[in-house]
Order: sequence, then C-alpha cells, then structure tokens
Amino acid sequence: MKNGFKLSAVACLGAAILVGCGGDSSDSDEEEEVTVLPALAYKASSENEPEYLIQHDLTTADDINAQGEGLEQIGWNFYYNVGNTIFVTGYENYEAISYAADETGELAELSSFFYDSPIEVFANLDDTTLLASDTPRDGTHTTRLLYVVDAATGQITEKLDYTIFDEDTGTPGEGSVGWPFAFVVNGDHMFVPFQKLDDQGYYTTPDPDMAYV
Repeated sequence: MKNGFKLSAVACLGAAILVGCGGDSSDSDEEEEVTVLPALAYKASSENEPEYLIQHDLTTADDINAQGEGLEQIGWNFYYNVGNTIFVTGYENYEAISYAADETGELAELSSFFYDSPIEVFANLDDTTLLASDTPRDGTHTTRLLYVVDAATGQITEKLDYTIFDEDTGTPGEGSVGWPFAFVVNGDHMFVPFQKLDDQGYYTTPDPDMAYV
C-alpha cells in the first residue's frame, strides 16, 4: 500500500483557512479576514481523466466537479498539507508543486522542486515544515533520502541520507528492506515506523503481523 492517498474520487485536503488582507483603514485598523474554501483533490471515475486541485464550499449541496475550474495535475499524485500550504507530489512525474492562498483567497502556485525517486512518506512538523522521504524501489538495499521543506516558501532547506537499522544491509534477494510509512518527531529525535519488505521487489513481507520502529 502506498503512503499518502491516491485519488479515485474526491478527498478533502484541509479545513478552511483564514488569510489576512488589508482592509479600509478608515473603517477599522484591523485586517479583514478572507475565508479560503477547502482545497479538494478531484479525479473523475475514468482512469484516463486527469487530476485537479479545486476549491469548493462543502456547506452546499452542489455537485463537485472540475469543469471550468481547478488546477490540473500531471499523472497521479500524493497530496499533503502543511499549515496553509498544499504539496502535490507526482508519483510518475518527479516534481513537487506547492500551492497557497493568495490575497484574494484563491489557490495559487507557490513553488516547486524536483526529486530523483518518488517521495511517498510525509510528515508535518509544527505546521511550518514538510518532511518527505523516498522509499526502497524494487527491493534495493540503498539509503533513503529525507527532504526537509519550508512550508512558507515551498523550497527544500535540507536533504539528509538515512538508513533503517539493520534493514538496508545484506545481499539483495536474500533478506528484506525497511519500508518507512510515517515519521514522528519528538524533541530532537525522529522515530520511523516501518515494515519489512522482501527484497525481491514483490512488495510482500516476511512478517505480515509485525510493524517496527
């Protein structure tokens, strides 16, 4: 099972957020608050249909569709929000695009970055930082790459190589690799829950009833 979520219909990515924008100073010294509609990832039932990132008022009974609106996404993607920023990361197109609300409350592209292998594991650090990692491909015994991304800018601030204890060594085809599925940060430590996958690349596990940290 891949981390994040694949969109076969519609999924809500976040609650409405409030964005401050300048009001009429003659009426009030306070900033006017603009309500931003929840962002939705939308895909029609056909597998050949593209995906769209749209905004929609969930309090209405209107049908949700992307006709005449929405930001089209290439291929199929993972969607993850950090604070007021939504990251769309391609599984086939190795690009992460971030979106945030502009001064009118409309979603607009913030930034983008590229990567060498699909990133499929995500974490939110204090609503300010995205942690994202690739996963072992075809059972290979390699190090993982952890991306640290500033949610305010959508830009990578650090890339870190890491390994999962005792699972990234050995002879390929004769053991297992560690497949991370989450990150938990507590103080100065990051904990990585993972499952063991057979390193033949079949995405099966020798320990179906076990999970590890």
